[in-house]
Amino acid sequence: MRRALTAVIAAVLGSSALADDWAAPVPRLFVSEGGPTAYGFKVLPQNPALGAQARGELFTLSPDGRVPTVWRGQLRNLPLTVTISPQGEVVTVDTYGGDQQGRHALVIYSLSGTVLTDLPYAAIVTERPAHPRSQVGGLSGPFLSQVYALTLAFDGRWTLVFKDALGHGPVFDAATGKRIR
Repeated sequence: MRRALTAVIAAVLGSSALADDWAAPVPRLFVSEGGPTAYGFKVLPQNPALGAQARGELFTLSPDGRVPTVWRGQLRNLPLTVTISPQGEVVTVDTYGGDQQGRHALVIYSLSGTVLTDLPYAAIVTERPAHPRSQVGGLSGPFLSQVYALTLAFDGRWTLVFKDALGHGPVFDAATGKRIR
């Protein structure tokens, strides 16, 4: 009897350790770092359910304190994180709450709100990354942010650099959304 109870407790604890637990999404605000113009981006979930769609709004902060809107529109997903280039391109990474298929893992929007790139996880992670959690994704799916660190770099143009634990990973042109390597 005692063995059976121990096995049941171990099974319950083991399965709960694999479960994902996400809070309901809330509006979030992201800001650019540096550059001649201060950009901000609002992510506005359209309903509180996980996997919900979201609207986005890119705005600038003018010297007199006004915040004129550059663009607003429907996003391809409800992003987990957002980075804004100094030129105003909006980069969304992963889907809040996860997506088991890894769709919309990287979406890049132009300064006008046009989608430049919309890539799934499998199109970015083409080789097994050098990262101890490269296979971790939980029940909700794979996440780029568990495999790579994302940085913006300038080498004559703004690029998005994904790096795994060994410093390797893909690089994208922020202005065009094209993969460089």
